[in-house]
Amino acid sequence: MGSSLTFGAIPVGGAGSGGTHGWGALDDFTNAVYYTSATWTSDIFDAVTVSSWTTFDASASENGGSISYAFRTGTSNGAVQAAAWTTITPGAIINSSVDSAKIQVQASLYSDTGLTVTPRLDDVSVSYTQGGTAANKLWLGSWKNRLWVAASSGTATTTNNIVLVKSRLPLNSFMPYGLQIGAMVRYGDAFYAAASTHSAIYRMDYGTNDNGAAIPWFWESRDELWGAPNNQKQLREMNIDFKKGTAANAYFGYSRDYGTTYYDKAVSMSGSGRGSSTKYVNGGQGFSYRFRFGSSTLDETATVTGFSAWAHHIKKRE
Repeated sequence: MGSSLTFGAIPVGGAGSGGTHGWGALDDFTNAVYYTSATWTSDIFDAVTVSSWTTFDASASENGGSISYAFRTGTSNGAVQAAAWTTITPGAIINSSVDSAKIQVQASLYSDTGLTVTPRLDDVSVSYTQGGTAANKLWLGSWKNRLWVAASSGTATTTNNIVLVKSRLPLNSFMPYGLQIGAMVRYGDAFYAAASTHSAIYRMDYGTNDNGAAIPWFWESRDELWGAPNNQKQLREMNIDFKKGTAANAYFGYSRDYGTTYYDKAVSMSGSGRGSSTKYVNGGQGFSYRFRFGSSTLDETATVTGFSAWAHHIKKRE
């Protein structure tokens, strides 16, 4: 803190009066005080419901000084007052739980060392979304005569995005894709996608990898009922025919719960020529079965020419 002092003076006596000369009284004092810092704290604002917090912004002039900002949130006024302050810069996203719909912001202003100029704060703003969340989006891209679809199904810490790719003929069906991506773009002779879990851009479908990562390929069947939807069935045998390649770590398996859990069996499809594999299993009882085969190892490829499965019908006693 600094200060300066100015005043006006009233003279006493005068020339030729025989009296004394000097300053008999002082009047009109002005004492200016300059603070090196100041803090402004807002009232607690109740957003009522929040689907997602977005950006924080401020209109201010630092004037050679500086301004720092912070916020805190809570489910009640008391929770806000008990919460620690989190620093933030204008234009940044407010990182807070959507359950904490009450928010308070603070600005700390600091003057320059000479106390000749001071910063000025005009206004601050917080943005948020109510109702639908901006995270629920759908992205589509077309590449090599195939359609790529990515749909948000959660946050980066839960299920994140579901990605589907339209397979080539003769299958011509939508297949799940393992890499978590969002926005996609075709630029020249390359296909790119933005990661949906972190800050990265992938070059997609480039040779046998995606930006150096393995392309997990697999085929998944429909739910097989064998023409008997009301009977329980017990899986006994699975057969796969293929043209050999480099897929030494391939697998094929089955699911009794609509693809939620798979029981995979390892099979090597490496080498040359034609090959086949038969797996005898005790698949347990189920109303339907779903099958898949594929590989998740980098640079492994193979051509599957056929797949079949056999189940035993179990007729319930009437």
